[in-house]
Amino acid sequence: MDLSPILGKIESVRGRARRLVTVDGACRVALVLLAAALFSFCIDYFIPKLPLGVRATVLVAGLAAAAFAAWRFVFVPLSVKLSDDDLALCVEQQYPDLQDRLISAIQLNRQRGEFARFNSPELVDALVKEAMNESAPLDFSPVLLPAGPMKIAAGTAAALAVVAGLAFWQIDAVKTWVARLFTDSVQWPKETRIVLLEPRSNPVTVAKGDDMRVEIETQGKIPRKAVIHYRFSGQGEPISRPMRAGSKGNWLFDFSKVIEPMEFWVEAGDDETLPVTVQVLNPPTVERITLLYNYPEYTQLKDTDPSAPIEDGNIVAPPGTHVTVTAQANLDIAKAKAVFGRRGEEDMRELVVKNDAQGRPRMVVAEIDVVTNTQYAIWLQATNGLQTNSPVRYSIKAIEDKPPEIKISEPNLDKFCTVQARIPIRLTTSDDFGVMKLEIVIKTNDSKRAEQTVPLDAFNTESYPARKVDTEYFFDMTEFGAKEGMVISYQIVARDGREIPKANETRSRLFQFTVIKRDDLLKKMEDRLARIREELQRVIQFQDGGRGEVSRLMDAVGTKDMLGAVERQAVNGAAGNQRRITQHMERITHEFDEIVRDMRYNKLLEGGSEVRLKKPGDLLHGVTEYKSPEVATLLGSAASVGQAKDRMGKLQDSQIKQEDILVDLNTVLGLLTEYETYLEVVRYVRELLKKVEGNLEEMRRTNPK
Repeated sequence: MDLSPILGKIESVRGRARRLVTVDGACRVALVLLAAALFSFCIDYFIPKLPLGVRATVLVAGLAAAAFAAWRFVFVPLSVKLSDDDLALCVEQQYPDLQDRLISAIQLNRQRGEFARFNSPELVDALVKEAMNESAPLDFSPVLLPAGPMKIAAGTAAALAVVAGLAFWQIDAVKTWVARLFTDSVQWPKETRIVLLEPRSNPVTVAKGDDMRVEIETQGKIPRKAVIHYRFSGQGEPISRPMRAGSKGNWLFDFSKVIEPMEFWVEAGDDETLPVTVQVLNPPTVERITLLYNYPEYTQLKDTDPSAPIEDGNIVAPPGTHVTVTAQANLDIAKAKAVFGRRGEEDMRELVVKNDAQGRPRMVVAEIDVVTNTQYAIWLQATNGLQTNSPVRYSIKAIEDKPPEIKISEPNLDKFCTVQARIPIRLTTSDDFGVMKLEIVIKTNDSKRAEQTVPLDAFNTESYPARKVDTEYFFDMTEFGAKEGMVISYQIVARDGREIPKANETRSRLFQFTVIKRDDLLKKMEDRLARIREELQRVIQFQDGGRGEVSRLMDAVGTKDMLGAVERQAVNGAAGNQRRITQHMERITHEFDEIVRDMRYNKLLEGGSEVRLKKPGDLLHGVTEYKSPEVATLLGSAASVGQAKDRMGKLQDSQIKQEDILVDLNTVLGLLTEYETYLEVVRYVRELLKKVEGNLEEMRRTNPK
């Protein structure tokens, strides 16, 4: 009997089983792929700066997991062969009432031809018929229930729907994730966006030793901080430093004196810039600088020889000097400027760029006129675009052209004089570069007489310009027309040759000549001589005391070879006292000389007056210039000699000279007393003659005949 109907139903069960296995496996593969995609999306989205290699690894791992799931849950189950016997047993298990008739019928029917001699065909047909009758009304589909695969399929569909909905909601994020699976050029959308304001180029070129500023601007969500990462050439781990917040919402970081190549990048919020490469090149600098000075003519200074320029950049010269500055650069120069003044007060001037001996544009020339103290620097821009941002600053020192110096040696005080006086005005004028003009300005207390200016050119020892000029000008009261009671003021004016801004001028203090009567001036001279006599009397007392002190020293230390500190101090004290006597005598001698000169210039030395004053003057000079200093020297050396006889000799010599000094001073005192008597006689005679002339004049007036 034919089992085809039963076998067809079993075949349908086999097909159903394969379909369920395929659905189950496909759902499992889909879930693995979905999990892998979600994992890849999440780690790429939530982990910043995830390298492309990691993302690719995750992608490959997900695909591998999906392939394994397909093999494990699809290909392996489908490769298992389901026999008719296995499916018949499943049907028997689902329908126990068949009591193994289905499996037996299938097996006996299959063995019908092979074991025909052992089996009864009639029994086999009867069994097959019975099995067909029993199974014909049965539905074999419940043998394989689809509950498990359907649940997986439903879960997979739900998961796919959720993910698809999320993907549609965040379609831009999905597109970014998909694009980032294959490239690093696509970035996730940022809450914060960094805009690099400075430097603007990449790579950037920096002059070696210059500072470099990095400035960024953040857009979108403002970060709490910004960090710059940098790494020098050959360095492994980068260095991280916080940037400082600017006043306009920007962030700043300064690299100080960059000297080697590097790269940097900035991180702020969830954004990060690409690395910026920094190239470091040598900046244009001045390798050699020379100066040529062209001095003003009045300074009498020699200009610099062009064949031997001065190797220096600091300028030191008088105002008005023209200086040619030549600078040699290390690179070819496109542009150059001279920067004058201190930082913040610069004044710039374009400079000329010339070719050097090799034909390279590396020579810069600046023409500078010295006016005042300042600074200058040479700014360079090379043909490679680099600039000198911190050029060397050189000083410009305008040598102070000091005003002329006037020293009036005679007369150096205001003077009383007579109408017959002829007084020399002696002066020395000096200037650091040269005196160009000297004059004397004269005015009186007579309002009718105008101020008078007299050039002193004819009275100078040197021609202009001269650094030192001696002048002797005689003020003749008779020629000037002086009158008794007139006050004549004069002032010396000196000018140099300075040109910028103008000549220096020096004015001496105002000196005065007061014109008085002859007898009044003579009386003043007598009073001055009387004061000298008083001073001489005091000096004689001091000198006599000094002689006594030397006598006591001769008794105390004259026989001692070695002196103690107290004894040496006593001898030195005697020498100091003698030096003070010398100083006192210098003042007396100077005053005496002034008196004699004043009397000579005012023509008060009549008859033998000058002869009478010569000897006291000579004696005073001898004591002041020779004898008293010699005594002080002898006493000073007596304190340091080591032999008693040598010390005694010096003390004896000093005492002898002190006695000579006393003799001379007493002689001067006597001569001055005699001269005072002589002046009294002369004055008496002059008064008598004046009285006689007055009487004669009265007689002529009363009795003309």
